[in-house]
Amino acid sequence: MMKPFLQIKMYEQPIAMERPRLGKGHTYNPQSKLKEAHGWTFKEAMMSAHKNCTDRPLIVQMVFTFMRVKSNKKKYHTSTPDIDNVCKYYLDAMEGDGGIVYFNDKQVTKLILEKTYDIVPSVEIIIFER
Repeated sequence: MMKPFLQIKMYEQPIAMERPRLGKGHTYNPQSKLKEAHGWTFKEAMMSAHKNCTDRPLIVQMVFTFMRVKSNKKKYHTSTPDIDNVCKYYLDAMEGDGGIVYFNDKQVTKLILEKTYDIVPSVEIIIFER
C-alpha cells in the first residue's frame, strides 16, 4: 500500500463547480472567493504535513458525503450535483494560482470518486504520488 502524499477531511457539504457567468460585457466566476478560501485550507494542510507543491503524476481519491435527509434511506447519492462537477471544484481549488498541492490538474492520472449519504456531510481527499 502506498503512503498518501496528502490526506484531508473537511466536514462540510460538498460543493459543485458552477459555470462562469456573463455580466456587463465580461465573464466572472461566482465561486472565486469560496475557491480561494478552500485554497487556504489546502495550504494549511500542506504546511502541517511539511509538504511542498508537487510536479509528479498523482492518484486522487475523493469521497463526497452529503447530509442524509431523515426520509431518505439510500446509501448512495444519485441526484444532483453530478460527481464530476463536485470533483472539478476541489481539483481546481487544490491547483490554485501557481500551485498549492500540485501545479496543474493535468498531473492527475487516476481519479477514484464516490458520492454517498451520511448524517454528517464531508469531503475526504487522499492524494498519492506515482
